[in-house]
Amino acid sequence: MGEMIEQDMRNQDQRRRMDAERQIYRERQQAIRREEQARLDEARRQEILLIKRLQTALSKLGFYTSAIDGDRGPGTKKAEVLFSRAFGFSDIPLDEHSISQIEDLAVRGFRSADELREATAAGFDLREDFLAAKAGGFASAQDYSDARQEGFASFQEYRRYRLSGFDKPADYRVAAEGGFDQRAEFEAARAAGFADRAEFINFKASGHTDKRAYEAALAAEAAATAAFAACVEVGPQGDLEKILDICLTAIIAGADSHQMKPYLEEIRAKLDEQLRQLSEHSSAVSTEVASTGETTVHQSDASVFLVTRAKLLEAQRQLECGLAILEESWANATAICQEAQGSGTRTLEKLQTLASIELKAAGEAAEKEAEEKRRAAAAEQQRLALEAAHGRLEALLSDMGLFTKAKRSLVNPLDVAKAVVRLRQLEQSDDYEAIEQALIFTDQLLKGEPDFQAFLTEKQKASEIALVNARTTATADLQRMSSFIEIFVGANLLHESVNDLLQLQDKLASALQSGQDQQIFNMQKAASAEIARLNLSSALSNYVYEENAPSTTEVQQAPNGIAVTDLNRGLLEGDRKDVLLVGNFTPQASHLLVDLTGKTTFDGGLVDYCWIGADSTKPPLLDHVLPALRSHGAETFRSLGSCGSSQAVNADVLLVERGEFLSRNVLDVTPILQAFESNQFKLIQTIAWADVGRSAEDDGRMADTIRNEVLGQARVGFGVVRFEGESGELCLVVQPDEAEFHQRALAIRSIDLERFLPVDIGAVAMTLDRAFASVQKRACKAVYASESDMAKLLQGLQNVDAPHSVLPVWIDQEMISEGRALAQRSEDEKQKEIAARRQELEADAALRKRKREAAEVVRVEREKELRGRYSQESRAAYNDLSQLSKSFMEGSSENSVIFTRLFPELGSWKMGWKNDSWELEKYEDRLVDYGTADWKNRKLEAVIIETSVTTKNAIRGEYSKSCYLLAYLIDSEFQVRRDPMVEPCETSAPALRQWQVSRGFESRWVASITE
Repeated sequence: MGEMIEQDMRNQDQRRRMDAERQIYRERQQAIRREEQARLDEARRQEILLIKRLQTALSKLGFYTSAIDGDRGPGTKKAEVLFSRAFGFSDIPLDEHSISQIEDLAVRGFRSADELREATAAGFDLREDFLAAKAGGFASAQDYSDARQEGFASFQEYRRYRLSGFDKPADYRVAAEGGFDQRAEFEAARAAGFADRAEFINFKASGHTDKRAYEAALAAEAAATAAFAACVEVGPQGDLEKILDICLTAIIAGADSHQMKPYLEEIRAKLDEQLRQLSEHSSAVSTEVASTGETTVHQSDASVFLVTRAKLLEAQRQLECGLAILEESWANATAICQEAQGSGTRTLEKLQTLASIELKAAGEAAEKEAEEKRRAAAAEQQRLALEAAHGRLEALLSDMGLFTKAKRSLVNPLDVAKAVVRLRQLEQSDDYEAIEQALIFTDQLLKGEPDFQAFLTEKQKASEIALVNARTTATADLQRMSSFIEIFVGANLLHESVNDLLQLQDKLASALQSGQDQQIFNMQKAASAEIARLNLSSALSNYVYEENAPSTTEVQQAPNGIAVTDLNRGLLEGDRKDVLLVGNFTPQASHLLVDLTGKTTFDGGLVDYCWIGADSTKPPLLDHVLPALRSHGAETFRSLGSCGSSQAVNADVLLVERGEFLSRNVLDVTPILQAFESNQFKLIQTIAWADVGRSAEDDGRMADTIRNEVLGQARVGFGVVRFEGESGELCLVVQPDEAEFHQRALAIRSIDLERFLPVDIGAVAMTLDRAFASVQKRACKAVYASESDMAKLLQGLQNVDAPHSVLPVWIDQEMISEGRALAQRSEDEKQKEIAARRQELEADAALRKRKREAAEVVRVEREKELRGRYSQESRAAYNDLSQLSKSFMEGSSENSVIFTRLFPELGSWKMGWKNDSWELEKYEDRLVDYGTADWKNRKLEAVIIETSVTTKNAIRGEYSKSCYLLAYLIDSEFQVRRDPMVEPCETSAPALRQWQVSRGFESRWVASITE
């Protein structure tokens, strides 16, 4: 029993413990559940807070428009989707970091990632500032901040302020209220007493020296206008005496003569009519008296007739006085007004005084003009005498300088030195008599110097040396041609030119056997012309004369003897007019690089270049070269000039015109060739003449046409003048509020402009005067202006050192209208429209190119047919002018007289270089055109040639090249050469065109292309 009780007690204790444990477990579980619920409640509270912050941020950004309730429902999720699309998020995590980022965006206010990137790139932190800056035309936060501090909301206004020269915005605003945008002009106007720019401009245009005189002139003009209005108001039909007084008073007041004359002519007609009626009435009365037999005439009627007639005649004299004054024929006006003196009216006295004063002033002006003409004539005579004296002085000093450099000796060095010092002192003198006296004294002194006289003799001998050199060269040419004909005929027995070549071979042999210089020289020219006519010039130039040929004939050679190999073939073979962009890949080239993809590029976008071309003053095909270099990353271009050894080593790129490279001395081009063959120089790109040559020629013609038509006031629109130099802006000579229209129009033509101007060139609107000043300061890379402003600019550029060229790009009114329409559209629409117009222009250009190519084929065939049909006539005309020109250059006395009579300019030119110790080294010419021209209702032959003359000065050790275009008409009927023309080659195109058009020239040698 006791055990049972103990067991029962133990069981009870166990149950109590278990109940206690269960209670503790239940309480623990309840605590856990309470903690979990609290955690969930806190998480939910935090989630609601985050959602509210998200909703608030999205609401500020404009994506969420519902209540800020912490519920992430459909409205919130829709806003999140819109935000994610705008900023490129995949989703929005509901965490502190993500929400803080969105809140930061909300504070800054940006609505999209694109907007944020654009603003950040420009330096903006807040969307409000970014939009305000964008609306004001600002591109950067710095400009916007600076402008806002100065109180400007518009970039254009801020830019105008910065360019105006004002130090304080307040001063600028005061000036702007009066229409001024430049400080200097504003201060000048204020000093003159003007606050309005328009009034100040009118003041300056008036020519008056001060405001008082200007206002007096305005008052006088107003009085004249009022007087004229009074004359018009009274009309020609009113009281005659009143009309005359008012209208003659208007003349005295200075009313416009062109406006006054019609009214006075009406008054004159009225007077004439009244006199005629009075005369008819008098005749009728006399007839009536005769018919009735009455002999008594009422004295009162006769008195009325005489008084009326006298009054009308007096009015007529006064009127004629006024009309004479309007004609400004003061001597005549004075005489007529003196005849009307009897009227005694105050108005007539004023007219008489006015005529007398003006007559006296006209006489004084005529005397002054005559005196000025006399002075000008005397000054011109003195100028010509001074010019001639200075010419002799310079020639003598030049001879003395060459004599001294040659280390020659003098018998009386001190006397000669004193004479030379005196001459040097007179170099800038205007006293031609003193110069002449010094020259005479020096000439007499030098006659006693045997070494100097020997020096002059040596100069003469230099001419003889030149003749020997010319003979040797001509003989070698004839021998080479003879050898070429022998080889060519042997290899081409059935060629169509064989018979002509055999005849030419006989002539060559005859000339060589004669030993006569003139015959050899003439044959050299005639043979070259015949070879060209037979289209064998290329074969002859590639022919290697056996006497000088290398032993291994299988090696190809360039025209200057350089061996053509696989290593240099790309440099030496191809069209001679091609321009090669050769890269210098040595360490000496500072900027040329190859990037990781193997593409050629330039460090910092800078390119140093030199060139080898026919023109040593400018690179070949530069308008096509620069865009090609830009395609390789070039942005800034720096010219090193024509390629010498030092320039080539340091240049990044060599611009090589292949034909000029092949014509250079082998020793000069060997370093470049060796660098090319060793892969230190590499070909970057070829500008093929076949692709751009026609375009370059068309550009040149178009530019010349634009220049001539602008100067001749025959073109309407806007053009561009480009200036040398690598920096500067595009200066727009337009009103600032119209600048955008013109920039849009230029954007449409950007394909054409990119060949001539940097792609990223900035543009700024300004006045013509400001643009001209900026050109002189090298601040304008190009100036865009209307035809009238462009004409003024071109004329002004003749007075300053600013090398320039007219671009072959013209913006007409239709394109400006397109630009105006574009400016009204959104940015996307603008870009789309510009792209569409560019594509349209590209398509038009491609179509014109295809038409041009097709027309070129027709032209070539037509030209070939013309030259075949008129070969004999053209050859005879060409030989006539060519032989006359060549014999003149070579010194034939008979032909020199004929040639000088035809072309006196060249006679003076040759005399100048002969007197300066120059002598003929080489003469070449070619037929430019042959055809017919009109001469007094007859058709005459017309021939045009281009002559190239190389002279040398043995004393100076120099060579010089000159080129002229010659033309005349051949009148075979009267055996006379008529209507000659001579023009330097570089300026010959417009002169030749005018000469041809004015004479109805029809070519039988050159076929024009028609599109």
